[in-house]
Amino acid sequence: MPTFACIMFCKSSITWYGPSLPCRSNGSRAQREAASITVRILDQGPGFDWRKYLDLDATRALAPNGRGIALARTLSFDHLEYRGTGSEVVVKAKLAC
Repeated sequence: MPTFACIMFCKSSITWYGPSLPCRSNGSRAQREAASITVRILDQGPGFDWRKYLDLDATRALAPNGRGIALARTLSFDHLEYRGTGSEVVVKAKLAC
């Protein structure tokens, strides 16, 4: 069964809805600039070892998880930066218009 998460932007906070995640709000922010949008997401958890997920790895090709960060970094964002323990991430995407 595929899994997914939905992000809902509401003023200066982001609420996550997804499998095995209780609905929770955090202090995240989205900032729109003339040619891009930057989103900073702060998670309430202790973080995780994000370094091993930045690039696609053939050993995880058929795994049920472990590819989303690399795919997002490669296909969706112009900039993706995890900070500290992995409980904070900043992404930036250029706007098409």
